[in-house]
Amino acid sequence: MNFESFGEVKIYRPKISSELLLREKAQRHLYTVYSVGEYRDKDKVNEIIQHQFSYYFTELNRLIPLIARSDFLHFLLFQYDQSTEVDNLYKASALSPAEDQRWSEIGPIMRRTIKYLAERSVLLYEDIAVRLK
Repeated sequence: MNFESFGEVKIYRPKISSELLLREKAQRHLYTVYSVGEYRDKDKVNEIIQHQFSYYFTELNRLIPLIARSDFLHFLLFQYDQSTEVDNLYKASALSPAEDQRWSEIGPIMRRTIKYLAERSVLLYEDIAVRLK
C-alpha cells in the first residue's frame, strides 16, 4: 500500500500509476465525443463536465460492488479517523509547510470522498443483506 505522512500520521494514497491509468481512461472517454480545444459556451462546458461526471459515476458503480465489504468499511473508517488527526494537526499549525500545503489541497476532498464511499458501501452492503434474508 502507498501511504503519505502528515506529521506522525499516515494516510493511504493511491499509487501515481493508478491515478494516471484512471485519468488516461477518462481522457479517452472525453475524446470519444469532444475534441481538444477551448470551450467558452457555458452550456457546452456544462455538457462536457456532465459527460465526464457520468464516466466517473459509472466507473464507481462498476467497482464499488467488488470492494464493498466490512473490511473495506473498517479501512475507510480508520482512514477517516487518521484524516481527523491530520486535520487537527493542520488546524493547530503543527504540520511542516509542505505538509500544510499538501493537506490543504487533498484533505477536504479526501474526507468527503471517504464519507461518500462509506455511505455507498453501507447502502450496498445493507441491500445485499436484505436480499439474502
